[in-house]
Amino acid sequence: MGAKFQRALVSEIVGINAQTGAKTSSRIDPLQIRAAAKVMKSKDGYTLAKSDSAKGAVSPSEVNHGNIPPDVDRKTGGVTIDYAEQTTVLSLPALRRLRFPINGAAPTTESDAAGRTVLAALALTASALAAESGYDLRSRCLLWPEEELQWELLEKPGAKPSVLTVDADSAIRTLKEAVAAAERAGLIWRKEPLKLTPAHQLVELLQRSQEIAAAEATDEDGA
Repeated sequence: MGAKFQRALVSEIVGINAQTGAKTSSRIDPLQIRAAAKVMKSKDGYTLAKSDSAKGAVSPSEVNHGNIPPDVDRKTGGVTIDYAEQTTVLSLPALRRLRFPINGAAPTTESDAAGRTVLAALALTASALAAESGYDLRSRCLLWPEEELQWELLEKPGAKPSVLTVDADSAIRTLKEAVAAAERAGLIWRKEPLKLTPAHQLVELLQRSQEIAAAEATDEDGA
């Protein structure tokens, strides 16, 4: 089933004082087509109904014409929050469980420390870059940090945590230094992106799925 590794970096954003909202939707037809002008759906689009009472006659709104009255959706209206809090945890105990053998030989204290340091520096760099770029989670949900990203180092049980401020520039420098030290210890750091090629069966499956989706969409338009 492949190798499994414990997640060492976890980040969570929580909205404070969230209030559920409502979403409204409506449409004003620029052509001002009236609802009384009934149409008949067809595979080619639609045709005018011979009479308003003809079997299968529908409103022009069914073929994307005419006005659509306002509608209120209280289930998918999103939420409004006072502010958001982000908590990111980098588990050093999880990193200590990792071993870094070189060329199949037994891992050494030096290689293990170098590999763990690279991963810790990589986590700090990713967190700092994300914070300084802002979090564009989805449409109309852009979060911008009000304070610098701070870390609390839990060194001893019962002791007060040490507060560390790590910006993106210092994190990148630390990562480069960690990678250089790991390379000197004999570990390999990939310089170029790893390109993956899908299996032929997966490509065929994807193409077949897209063909089915296109056929289903055509059937629905012509129904």
